[in-house]
Amino acid sequence: MAIQIFAPAYLHEKGRRKNNQDSILPDTGTATAQHRLFMVCDGVGGSSKGEVASKMVCELFHAFFNEHGTDHVDELYINEALQYTEQKLTEYVQANADAANMSTTLTLLYLDDVRNRAVVAWCGDSRVYHIRNGEILFMSEDHSLVQELVKRGEITAAEAQTHPQKNIILRAVSGTDAPTKADVAIIDNLRENDYFLLCSDGIMEGVDQRLILTLLGKPNADIQAVREQIMQFCLDNSKDNFSMYLIKLQSVTKAKPKSGTTKVLTPVGQQENEPGKTPFLDRGTRKILFPLAALAGIALVLLFLFSNNKNIAQKSFEKQLASADSLIKINNFTDARNLLEELQQKYPNQESNIQDKFSRLAAAEQNQQQIQQNKNLLFALIDSVQNAVKSETLQKLSADSTYFANLRQTGSSPADLDTLLNQLTPKAELKPEEKPKSEKPADNKKDKEKY
Repeated sequence: MAIQIFAPAYLHEKGRRKNNQDSILPDTGTATAQHRLFMVCDGVGGSSKGEVASKMVCELFHAFFNEHGTDHVDELYINEALQYTEQKLTEYVQANADAANMSTTLTLLYLDDVRNRAVVAWCGDSRVYHIRNGEILFMSEDHSLVQELVKRGEITAAEAQTHPQKNIILRAVSGTDAPTKADVAIIDNLRENDYFLLCSDGIMEGVDQRLILTLLGKPNADIQAVREQIMQFCLDNSKDNFSMYLIKLQSVTKAKPKSGTTKVLTPVGQQENEPGKTPFLDRGTRKILFPLAALAGIALVLLFLFSNNKNIAQKSFEKQLASADSLIKINNFTDARNLLEELQQKYPNQESNIQDKFSRLAAAEQNQQQIQQNKNLLFALIDSVQNAVKSETLQKLSADSTYFANLRQTGSSPADLDTLLNQLTPKAELKPEEKPKSEKPADNKKDKEKY
């Protein structure tokens, strides 16, 4: 294989929900370094049988890849797979009335060994990241209402994380007659120790993006250890299911690190900036809007924003303050301080809460400095002991310099070596009641064989 990866790390947790509507491919506990296709799908929260939709999409894409081969995986191939999948979902819905509105998000990564590139696709608000040395090289753009508001400059990215309408998505995979379309990106800028992260929105709710970049900031980061840290953050902070695949590239044969590019492709038959079509309205927790109704929805949300701006700002502040706290926990003091300084300027009325975190930061820094000082003292003590032992040995050897000179001139014999060993080996002092044990007569035959 041209692209080698380490054993993938994954999460597939229901969190605080009663059931898990997320699905991943390969299935839980089955992924190996030989797999090329990875998916994370998030069943729409308010729709019926969201977990069925996410599971079927993973299985149907896998079946399509196996049936059609992988010689030419590109944007056309991905959307053909999506059409095939939605047709099967439609057949399921027709046979199961209770699944009438089932739908799911989609994220996909395919590692193309033939062309030394990665193909990523997404639909909805689950995300795909390409990360190198703690920096984002590529991030998928959510098909969501709040993302549209961010693009229009109506709200900030930080405010989008806590926005009351953050669950409204504008595109999803569903069993209906009108197909949706996936966005596709071709990434041939691949290097050893790059990361790909596919995740449901439950991950982003539980872990601030800065934390993820900090955890993946070192090329030698252990992705299984990173997995454990992300899981703990999500257990503490996320109210949703949370699932992910974290892929680390081990090597890339004939890679082109300087000339490599990332090309985001418009789905076939879709004009630039035209939203994909999702043909139903789900009244559950996460709503799917008709594209024609999107503008009206945006207008309503803007009205809501004006009347609830204070509450949104408060939630955004609390979220970012929690992120600063998490950064302190993992000893990323620089980013924690930068974030707190940003909050200080943006939220002057929250000075008391921010100062509490500054105090915690100072205490953590002092504690870390003390730990480092203790380590330095320990290392100095070890060096001192080693030097003392070395000095004593050198003194002993110096005292026997005449003996060594004689050995160099006359050559050594077994008896000479025994004498030298006896001189260099400290004699144990016997207690009054102890008597030296008698030694057995030497076996002359063995002595001859030994020397």
